[in-house]
Amino acid sequence: MNQESQLIFADREKLREDLHLVEPLEIHATATTDPELDQQAEDVVARILKTDINNAGEHKKTSTAIEQIGMDLQREAARRSAMLKQPLTKLMADSEEGGEVAKSLIDLKLQVEELDPAGVSFDSGWATRLLGYLPGVGTPVKRYFSRFENASTGIDAIINSLETGREQLKRDNITLTDDQAAMRALTLKLEKTVKLGQLIDQRLQSELESEILADSPQYKFIAEELLFPLRQRIQDLQQQLLVNQQGYLTTEMIIRNNKELIRGVNRALNTTVSALQVAVTLAVALANQRIVLEKVQAINKTTENLIA
Repeated sequence: MNQESQLIFADREKLREDLHLVEPLEIHATATTDPELDQQAEDVVARILKTDINNAGEHKKTSTAIEQIGMDLQREAARRSAMLKQPLTKLMADSEEGGEVAKSLIDLKLQVEELDPAGVSFDSGWATRLLGYLPGVGTPVKRYFSRFENASTGIDAIINSLETGREQLKRDNITLTDDQAAMRALTLKLEKTVKLGQLIDQRLQSELESEILADSPQYKFIAEELLFPLRQRIQDLQQQLLVNQQGYLTTEMIIRNNKELIRGVNRALNTTVSALQVAVTLAVALANQRIVLEKVQAINKTTENLIA
């Protein structure tokens, strides 16, 4: 079987490389590589430093803002992951095992192999010719053609099943592509929020190390009430990013595997069935020609005997 005729399903690790998915724990933002985000981080830190920690309202507002960084985004990502969980599980199983499409392809393969004229003997020996006179038996050509006609109904049913399955795969891919686009957008936003959190962390840490007195209330406020929850939020966002990436990766695998199944169905419908029909027609024609030739030779032999 050549490379063109083989179905090549997606490999998860190779696919991860192709999609350039960044390991969440390996994300490390810097002011140099992310100048726009760094400017946002600078603005956030500037507002934090202006907080009157003796004012209960301002104190609460600032600490809550840090605790809520990326929270809406995380909720949206979690909601979408939950929505996709059940259909993705089923689609992934169908994608890997092929579902009804793969079953129909196997059924078609078995039918074609059974009807392959290359494995059928059309020779008419004396015993075969004798049996051919019995009612309902016939010649090898007639028996084979009868078997082919009987199997044609089953092949037609398989073809209908393949066509139905192919259209379902196409519809699945349209839906999955839309879901994937939304997940990709969420992935990029999560990555951006993780980087923003890291840059805020770096700037606050720098302020503690060089600008704020270690025994001041502001130092304690930033170190205990801001930096600690900020780092927890960064970890939570990294975990959510990982979950989101897995969903994105799984969706891409299903889409690619579905495309391969569609390719296999198209080839089966356009090539395999046609090839069988051509092979059957040719085999029957050749067998009939051989029968005619044998009869011509027989009559010629009879003629020669009469003349001799």
